[in-house]
Amino acid sequence: MNTNDSIVQLQQKLIYYRSELTKYKKKVEQYENNYHYAQLKELKEENKQLRLEHKELESQSETKANQLEEQIMRMSNEHENIKKLLLDERMDLQQQLEEKETNLNELKKKYEVDQERAIQQLQQQAEKKSENDKEQFQTKLVKKDSEIQRLTAQLQQSQNEIQTLTEKIESLEKRKLKQEPFLASDMISETLADDKEKQEFIHNIENYFRSLLEETFQFEEQFYSKNLLIHQLEEKLTNLNEEITQLEDEMTET
Repeated sequence: MNTNDSIVQLQQKLIYYRSELTKYKKKVEQYENNYHYAQLKELKEENKQLRLEHKELESQSETKANQLEEQIMRMSNEHENIKKLLLDERMDLQQQLEEKETNLNELKKKYEVDQERAIQQLQQQAEKKSENDKEQFQTKLVKKDSEIQRLTAQLQQSQNEIQTLTEKIESLEKRKLKQEPFLASDMISETLADDKEKQEFIHNIENYFRSLLEETFQFEEQFYSKNLLIHQLEEKLTNLNEEITQLEDEMTET
């Protein structure tokens, strides 16, 4: 083989290798294109799924926000209703208390006057009677006086209990007023960071209002119970006054 043949062979090999290299490059390029296309398609699908999930989360978040807003609005309305109810109840209880105190004071003065008058009359009549009559009237007088003192003490105790009840009602009102600044929906939204905290806040507010209502109803029952007791004492004092009057008449007749 001469030099020319060797050169030709080398050139042919070079052409062959170049041809193979070109085919290899095309295959590599085709492989890369197919890989990138598949990867891009997968990323597009993932992006599409993520967009759907994001949209669903946004929808759920908006629904949850609307529900929380409705709950806050409802709690705000309930707060206003409870506030009005407590105010009306307090005014009504205060008015009843003032009326009862006025009636009790007048009744107490009347019985004090009647008691003094009965004592004077009994003493005057007793001086004109025999020793037995004096002892009899004195015994009756002591019993009536003791009964009047007992009923007067009960009336005073009822007045003190009503005053204590009034102070409890005022304390309840002060507790309610301290919570009012935290019931504004804007402040709730700014203060509480997430939905869980808002739900816990709403739950606590509901328990708080429920406690206020229960305490208010308990105070009402106590107040009406004291009113009933005062009414019973008034009846007893009225009966006692009638007995004193009857005793005075008997002494006058004798």
